[in-house]
Amino acid sequence: AICKNIKYHKIYLRLYQNMAALFRPKEATYTCHEKIVVDTTDNEDHTFCGIMFPIEAASILPVDRLVIESVSVRGELGDLTVWFTKEPLVDGILSACPTKWIKAYENRHDPSWQAFQKLNLTEKLTIKQGEVYGIYVHSKLHGDEAIVYDNQSSEYTHRDNFVTIHSGIAHI
Repeated sequence: AICKNIKYHKIYLRLYQNMAALFRPKEATYTCHEKIVVDTTDNEDHTFCGIMFPIEAASILPVDRLVIESVSVRGELGDLTVWFTKEPLVDGILSACPTKWIKAYENRHDPSWQAFQKLNLTEKLTIKQGEVYGIYVHSKLHGDEAIVYDNQSSEYTHRDNFVTIHSGIAHI
């Protein structure tokens, strides 16, 4: 009789554990605040008035979303704006339609050729797992020395377990 009770007890526990898994939340009920800084190469290849690039939240880890709070740039700078779009890429190209972009930052900056200037976004960019957004940094400065950027030497500017920054395009 004692052996039968032990067997029954083991079956009961196994069944209970399986049932608990059915009621487990699909998302965390808490927020993990981990700040990461994505440091891209800086070869000082060129300068232009604008740079536009896609950014993707990776789906490797169980991370619900990334929140982009700032971007940093250097160069002659001037009157800077930062924009983002939720529009999907079409053949790897971001939308050029101005109504599809949301302004997330606007401010005047003095020239800063050596030190990066942090642009704290007034409208945070939240990217859910697997989504791709476009970011566009633009200066109203005349000429083509406003924002320093690098020539693209690989498929991605940056890629890790959290985020992929795809190659971008620059314009005057």
